Amino acid sequence: MSMKVCNWRLMASLGMFWLAGAVVAQESRNVKGDAAIDRVEALTNALGVKGVGAKLQTDKFIHSFPELKTKEIEDLIIEVRRKSQGSGEIPSDDLAFKDAKGQVQVFGKIKYAASSYVAQQVLFQDLAMNSLPVSLLVQIYAIDVDGPGELCVVGRVFNKSRQVFEVDHRRIYFIRGNAVIALRSVGDSREVKGVALVVDQVIKDNLK
Repeated sequence: MSMKVCNWRLMASLGMFWLAGAVVAQESRNVKGDAAIDRVEALTNALGVKGVGAKLQTDKFIHSFPELKTKEIEDLIIEVRRKSQGSGEIPSDDLAFKDAKGQVQVFGKIKYAASSYVAQQVLFQDLAMNSLPVSLLVQIYAIDVDGPGELCVVGRVFNKSRQVFEVDHRRIYFIRGNAVIALRSVGDSREVKGVALVVDQVIKDNLK
């Protein structure tokens, strides 16, 4: 057998191997994508949310957290860090709420989606994408109808002594227009809802 024929056969074999690998990789991505969709659907169904992407009330937009006349929210000083946007990333700002000693008490992030439709998708994808089994995932969140935003989700935590899941006031997630907001308390003693309501009002006042 000539060296040329051997080379062609080797190249053909390598080509088939690469093609098979590409197919497997694509199927793996599809499986992961399907699994992600399943997790989001399971969560939205458990929360009673009708159709992620259903039209919300606000069609206005905000693209960055505004400069405030006062930097104080409740008894905390707010610091906003503009995040540089990478390719394909959703624009966002990081928020930190510090006490008089400069210690962070509440922190969070605001993502600026392309629309309110996309904002809902981003919210539930962020909530659903973790390593928890679906059976537990659907237990650790609840809708807060009195919360900030047009759609508000709060965390839940398992109370060992009572053997039930209860609302965790240290975590809150909500949508206002195209903005997706997540806030969390650093310690166990502080609830974030008061801070979240003020942040929501700031965003609401600056939607255009």
